[in-house]
Amino acid sequence: SFTMGDDQKVEERGREEKELCGTITRRRSMGKKLAFATILYQEVDDLDSGSSIQVCFQRGGIMPTPDAWIEEDGIREPFPAKASSLPFGAKVWVEVLRSGEKWLVKRWEVLEHPQEIAQREAMVSVSNSDSHHQGGGYSASDYLKARYVYFAATNHHPASTRKSTPARSLSNMQGVTDTADDGHGDKQAKSMRSKVFAQWIVEQMGIERLRGGSVIDVAGGRGQASIELSIQSQASCTVIDPMQRKRLVSKRDLKRLKKIDGPVPTFRSEWFSKDSALTDPLIQDATLVIGLHPDQCTEDILDVALALNKPVAIVPCCVYASFFPMRTVGKTGAPVNSYGEFCEYLLEKDPARLRMKELPFEGKNRVIYWFGSDQD
Repeated sequence: SFTMGDDQKVEERGREEKELCGTITRRRSMGKKLAFATILYQEVDDLDSGSSIQVCFQRGGIMPTPDAWIEEDGIREPFPAKASSLPFGAKVWVEVLRSGEKWLVKRWEVLEHPQEIAQREAMVSVSNSDSHHQGGGYSASDYLKARYVYFAATNHHPASTRKSTPARSLSNMQGVTDTADDGHGDKQAKSMRSKVFAQWIVEQMGIERLRGGSVIDVAGGRGQASIELSIQSQASCTVIDPMQRKRLVSKRDLKRLKKIDGPVPTFRSEWFSKDSALTDPLIQDATLVIGLHPDQCTEDILDVALALNKPVAIVPCCVYASFFPMRTVGKTGAPVNSYGEFCEYLLEKDPARLRMKELPFEGKNRVIYWFGSDQD
């Protein structure tokens, strides 16, 4: 329950509105109109430091409309429609208003995000990168350790007793379209997804075209899509991903590559951004730019490929509506909140060239692509 205990009833202290800074120790998202958070406050005039308060985010009423979230004083946090928008351990500033038994949030701002702190602590300099990596990026193991430290220190939520949902069978994947619950899929689905994506690219572009050039795999993680492309077409691939992993290509995949004399993908541990990518010689000389569920950099990949006139194939996944509140669908002007709206938004960047197709694998499966002037 998120009701206040007697020790937290601050109405008697004589203030109906207040501002405070604190750390999120518990959260619950109820969808697009309602969310709750418990904040261990640190700075407030009339309350003791170290106590907690439970606040309510309620869209409508005193809450700003979506168009009014960007305030003149620089507060830019949108409504937390997902639990991930209220991360455990985040230091936040909130302005709250007393309404009956609830403290309603009027405005708020994330001051310190635990994910960003963990990334800074796990940063690896170029000089310390091993021979398998080019660039900097951050250590996967150090990053996960840092995230756990913040999670364990601040998560006061009891363990969930909810039963997990069984994974969907891969035998029914043919023709699967996205649903509200489909996302990344389980481990087996991810492996199949990379194979299907690579096979489709080879069928569309042809082996000779891929073998003669280079492929840039953005946000490719361990490089599974690149490995499959190398095996199926002997394409030379470079994976750009900020996270450094101690073991990149598995022994099993190395054997598969060696068996057909396929090139082992190269890894560049760095962030991908539109500004730097446009002047990157590696990308300027690329034959193809791909992204399989590349998350936040999905739009940047497409923008770079179109600007440089490079063939491109991306499979969008997460929308990140709260991170990009200014995205709108051109036909209606409505904000981009759903997967379908996100795909439509991306297609509107160049309707004359871009196409979309559904691929037969589990999870988000729409590929947006352009393979050059000779494309059908």
